[in-house]
Amino acid sequence: MSDERTLSEEKRNGSLIPLDLNRCKTNFKRILPDSLRLKTLGAIAISCLLMTCLLFISSQMIVMEGFSKLEENAMQQNIERAENAIAGEIRKLDAIAYTWASAEETNTFLETRDHVYFQSAFPDEKFTGSNINIILFVDHENEIINHKYINLDYGHVMPTPRSLLSQLAENDITAENGILVLGSGPMLIATRPIIRSGQEEPSGTIIVGRYLDQAEMGVLSRQTELQLSVYESYQQNNPDDIQQIRPRLLSDRSEIVNPIDENTVAGYTILSDLHGNPGLIMKVEMPRDIFQNGQSAIQFSLLALVILGIISGAVTMGIMERMVLDPLSRLKTGIRSIRDGQSVSSRIDFTGDDEIAQVASGVNRMLDSLERSQNLLKQSEERFRHLFNDAHDIFFTTDTNGMITSTNRMAETLTGYTKTELIERELSEFFPDISDQTPNGAEPIQTNAMNNQSFETRITTKTGKELILDLHIQQRYSEGRICGLFGIARDITEKRAAEEELARYQNHLEDLVRERTTELSLINVNLTSEIERRRAAEQAGAAERERLSVTLSSITDGVIATDTRSRISLINKPAADLIGRSKDDLTGMDIGLVLPMQGGDGDALSADKLASEAIAKNAPIMISRDLYLEKADSLICPIEFSAAPIRDCKGAAIGSVCVIRDIGERRRHEDEMIRIEKLESIGLLAGGIAHDFNNILTAITGNLMIARMEITDNPAAIDRIERAETAALRARDMTRQLVTFAKGGSPVKETADIRDLIKETTLFVLQGTASRAEILIEPDLWTADVDCGQIGQVISNLVINANQAMPDGGIITVNAKNCTIKEDMGTCIPGDYLCISVHDQGCGISQNDLTRIFDPYFTTKQNGNGLGLASCLSIIKKHGGTIDVVSKPDIGTTFSIYLPASKKALSCRTCELTIPCGRDQSILIMDDDEAILEIASVILTQQGYTVTTATDGDEAICLYREAKKNGKSFDAVIMDLTIPGGMGGREAMAILYREDPSIKAIVSSGYSEDPVMSAYREHGYCAVLPKPYRGRDLLSLLDTVLNPLQDENSALADSFAQGSFFT
Repeated sequence: MSDERTLSEEKRNGSLIPLDLNRCKTNFKRILPDSLRLKTLGAIAISCLLMTCLLFISSQMIVMEGFSKLEENAMQQNIERAENAIAGEIRKLDAIAYTWASAEETNTFLETRDHVYFQSAFPDEKFTGSNINIILFVDHENEIINHKYINLDYGHVMPTPRSLLSQLAENDITAENGILVLGSGPMLIATRPIIRSGQEEPSGTIIVGRYLDQAEMGVLSRQTELQLSVYESYQQNNPDDIQQIRPRLLSDRSEIVNPIDENTVAGYTILSDLHGNPGLIMKVEMPRDIFQNGQSAIQFSLLALVILGIISGAVTMGIMERMVLDPLSRLKTGIRSIRDGQSVSSRIDFTGDDEIAQVASGVNRMLDSLERSQNLLKQSEERFRHLFNDAHDIFFTTDTNGMITSTNRMAETLTGYTKTELIERELSEFFPDISDQTPNGAEPIQTNAMNNQSFETRITTKTGKELILDLHIQQRYSEGRICGLFGIARDITEKRAAEEELARYQNHLEDLVRERTTELSLINVNLTSEIERRRAAEQAGAAERERLSVTLSSITDGVIATDTRSRISLINKPAADLIGRSKDDLTGMDIGLVLPMQGGDGDALSADKLASEAIAKNAPIMISRDLYLEKADSLICPIEFSAAPIRDCKGAAIGSVCVIRDIGERRRHEDEMIRIEKLESIGLLAGGIAHDFNNILTAITGNLMIARMEITDNPAAIDRIERAETAALRARDMTRQLVTFAKGGSPVKETADIRDLIKETTLFVLQGTASRAEILIEPDLWTADVDCGQIGQVISNLVINANQAMPDGGIITVNAKNCTIKEDMGTCIPGDYLCISVHDQGCGISQNDLTRIFDPYFTTKQNGNGLGLASCLSIIKKHGGTIDVVSKPDIGTTFSIYLPASKKALSCRTCELTIPCGRDQSILIMDDDEAILEIASVILTQQGYTVTTATDGDEAICLYREAKKNGKSFDAVIMDLTIPGGMGGREAMAILYREDPSIKAIVSSGYSEDPVMSAYREHGYCAVLPKPYRGRDLLSLLDTVLNPLQDENSALADSFAQGSFFT
């Protein structure tokens, strides 16, 4: 059954081929060509030739490369031997120099410098015996004492080469051994210091030399058994190989090996001179024995390989003839006998198990297959005959004329005609519709009109019954030509009847569907409207969510939405930043875990409980006081927390929204406002204290002057009074520092030399501390227009900070120098400045704090208020300067103050005070302090002035008007700026100046920081007298105001020395 199935499939696929012995013969000729022996011989010859070439190339690339490397290594060793030989000659010269330097006659010659003795001590035989060309003696100052040159070729004395003497004069070679290239040729040089026994320092140097000429190189060649030669590196007439190799040697400074010809190889190297420069090129030659031995070995190997190849080829051909070619000939004879017998039942008789035997076995199997195929073909034809006759469809064939040639039994059954009646009849008689399938009436068989056609047709049986057939026709071919038609016809009469019945049912069903479709269309319209409404609602919801997202992102407060189980469903970026985690990480987590809070008493508060409480009460809750958030970086941040329920459309709570606000900045602002209010209170208190205290100091200094004027014959008492005045002035400066610290204010400047101010302030601050001051001030330090009290305060603050930076003490360096700024630096414009720097050796300031040290209220001290450096910077900026700071951790900090230098001249101070006297001039004094009025009146009256006093501005205005009305106007008016409960000097001066612009008024106040004190001319005053003041200050100022034709510079200088301020 399997054979039949196989034959059927092969027949259906058209793969059965009849046995063709001629084709077998042709294929076998391709397998075994007549020239197989020649091809085998050629393949062996080509293989041997390729192997020989490969061996030759590999030998040249690998073996000869190894021999070349051996040759190069041998040459490098020979170069090293040659260099060692030259170095050995230099060591021999060094030994000779050492022997002669240690000889007694050498030391005797250096002491006596007797040239006759030199000739006797160093005869010519001594040179020739030691093979020395030259000897020189040089003293410790590198001067040549004596020298002698012997030509070893002739054995007599000749002049010493000038090139050697010039090199000795230009370069110090008294401590070197090596090669010296001279104009007369290269020379080996050795030097030795001449030291007499018992001495440490050499008394001179001996230099011996020998030419490295051809004779010397011949000696070295014989010693080393090498061909050696040397050439000067920069000589132009060197041989060609030296000229070619010189650039490579000078650039690489290493040995180079270069074959000269087939028999000789040369090595080149650079010999440095005494100065380390390329001096000589040494050439070493040797025979190429190693290379030639390698070539001989390769040639012998190649010859042996050729002989071996010939022998191997002959043996191979013999083996091929016996084992391959002869069996192939027998196989060919067997196949030829089968072809001649035209029988597939014959077989090839062949023994063995090699490939040829397998080919013979394959041919036998092929013959078996062919025999089986023929048997199967016969069986297949029988089966096809049964299938053709027993089929339920009509099978028929025609010839090219359309005549029926064969039919099956089903054609007889359906048509009622016998096989005899059907055969030899035209096809169109049974299938009248077939002519309709041929276009233009063409012959359907000869054209392709009927090829592979399917159509329905109707026939009438012998009994007159009409049948509907499904007819399929295709052309039949024989040897590539059309031989007729093959047709299959199937009875589909009952099928068509069923299809017509089905069509009637289908039409009825379509009518029902159309009715239902009308109903569904109405429903679809309503459904489409509903979908559109839902889509619009979804778009509105998406837009609402987008607006919500934008709103949450824009809110600076943290917003968190939770569900009924306190899990985070929505969170904005400020809330995530406040917690210190990303939004994605926080979504879905319990709010109580990510938002730990605590109250002011330290008790923990749960955010989830607060959110749950808002949901349970369905009302918002808020906590705004004493609530802190524990952040991820272990910092505690003050916050406000509120929670409100999220309600659905029915008003039921479905979640909560929590708002967290960081109020740390607001707390800091509130604390700063409290500090500012406290500072303002301190300022008011300080101002009041300073005003009253300055009045008291004015009374003290006035009484001291009166006492001094009354005591003229007691120097000790006068000295005590002057010390008391100085102490009172120091108290005035401290009062002014207190007011400046508390309230600020514009500086009251004077042209001053601040050297003493720097020294006194620094030493005063460091009294009783563990730190020591090192003060460096340029002697020609420029003057500056400054408020000495404020500048002293700045220096005091900086020195205090420097001292506090060194708890264990240290050195504080205060440096004052002149400098010129060429580019803008902060508030400083280019110009001349005084630079005052304060440097400590403390712990330094970190980079983070360095940018904030001048911010108000910023401090790193436990008890600091953060106002020291801020007030310092404010004072220096008001002086037109700036402060620079440089700090390195663990090294120290340097603060540098830059103050504009003054262009005004500072007159010399006088040691003795000359108190000016009045000329019966009238003075009006207004002050609320009776003591000041009394003391000023006494001082001025004693000096010849007429004094009138007033206690407030109203009284002063009345007195001034009355005096002017009577023709006795006051020559000068001194006004206190501030009168408690009455009109002060500012308001009174404004009235008097409008009435009399020529008024000479002096403003006096204990409020030195009042703007009127620094801009007094803008308010009508011609001078300023700050409290407290001494009597001499008052008299000097009045004399300057009332007598302007006197030397103002002298008056100004004296007033500055005593502490008053005016122009």
